[in-house]
Amino acid sequence: MGHALADWVEEKLLGMEDHIVPVKRLWNVHCEENEVPQTTPDELAEILKSDPRFYYVEEQREDREDTEEETLRLEKMGFFKGPKVMLQGRIPSKQELIDGIARNIDTMMLNLRKAYEIRPKDSEQTEDELIDVMLKADQLKKEILRAMADETTDIDDMANQAQAEGEVNQD
Repeated sequence: MGHALADWVEEKLLGMEDHIVPVKRLWNVHCEENEVPQTTPDELAEILKSDPRFYYVEEQREDREDTEEETLRLEKMGFFKGPKVMLQGRIPSKQELIDGIARNIDTMMLNLRKAYEIRPKDSEQTEDELIDVMLKADQLKKEILRAMADETTDIDDMANQAQAEGEVNQD
């Protein structure tokens, strides 16, 4: 039998749309459900790292550290840094990965629009920078979606070709 918190995480992950989830996000859910948290984010990460039911992914370190204020702002928008986990037995399909990437892109675009709406109205530079970022993000979204569509089409083409060759070889 595993650790009670690992059992809880397994149950949560099975009910989540996302397959790969930041440990900090799981810890926040734990804190919302419990008046007194039973663990810290680091302890939860260690529990999950040692449990064979989970695939544990360390975050790549960045050269730049965010301030605590930036980190809290990002987390409030749903962007968490740090290690992530996935259930070993719940590997996403290619379509599920594509759908997840598309959801994340949509969330990013929504947050950029919100940032634009609450920008300081007297700062033309801030407005220009936000518009520039939004245009670049939109272009990135289009490129990612195009690449994903091409990849899916290539995979479908290969599968169809293999199936056709199999039918020919059976004759």
